[in-house]
Amino acid sequence: MPEKKIKVAIVFNEPHPELYIKPNQLEEKKLGFVPYFEVENITPIEEYEIMAQKLKKNGVNAYTLNIKDDILSLLKDIKKNKPDIVFNFVEIYKEDSRNEMNIVGLLELLRMPFTGAPPMALANCQSKIFTKRLLNAIGIKTPRFKILKKLPKSFRHSLKYPLIVKPAYEDASVGIENESIVENVEKLKERTDYIIKYFTQPALVEEFIEGRELNVAVLGDLEPAALPISEIDFSEMPDHLHNIVSYQAKWDPHHEAYHKTIPICPAKLPKRIEKK
Repeated sequence: MPEKKIKVAIVFNEPHPELYIKPNQLEEKKLGFVPYFEVENITPIEEYEIMAQKLKKNGVNAYTLNIKDDILSLLKDIKKNKPDIVFNFVEIYKEDSRNEMNIVGLLELLRMPFTGAPPMALANCQSKIFTKRLLNAIGIKTPRFKILKKLPKSFRHSLKYPLIVKPAYEDASVGIENESIVENVEKLKERTDYIIKYFTQPALVEEFIEGRELNVAVLGDLEPAALPISEIDFSEMPDHLHNIVSYQAKWDPHHEAYHKTIPICPAKLPKRIEKK
């Protein structure tokens, strides 16, 4: 009797897939800088299909599901197709990234195995304010900060410039741009006003600390293991851009920051720092 194949549901949420436009090939003359990365001419939805095809070639029964902002479609699919595991790529629901944790919470209630962080971890990390308080409570230092729920009449504070202004409840560098770093009170007012009005949420104002950008990925549940530490190299970043991983650096292949934030793995660190 042949061994039963594992069934994988690759689940994502793209309510308007028809709006996706394939990226054009990068041309140095039009960009005004030398691109570092090649950009594949495919959409994210096509990437999910490629993922399914790769899994099938390796003996896995995989399929894709776009829930299109309809949670019932996910419930119906799980009931009908009975996947063994969900590869979860749902990062936003009904245009609210804070709903990401609710999708995972539903999978947990259904006792459906899934990839990625559990709902409590997503909930904690979705609020930068709460995350900072948690870290500070266990002795991990973070930059000094101030929370602004509305534009104050007076911008008196004890923080030291430069400051960085972020949306309090977003992730994936949403709302973080070169203009997020401010050097004076006028720029602080301008950026805070933009964050509060555009994102309809508080602004988190922190002291900006120039330094290295390190990433540590952790795999596992009961016995988690840290993968090799990686670093974002800012050595090629031009003077007119700050050394930050902005939204453009992560998601816009036509922006210079995208090609000047280069990952290095493993990062070159002293052994004692790496162990810590």
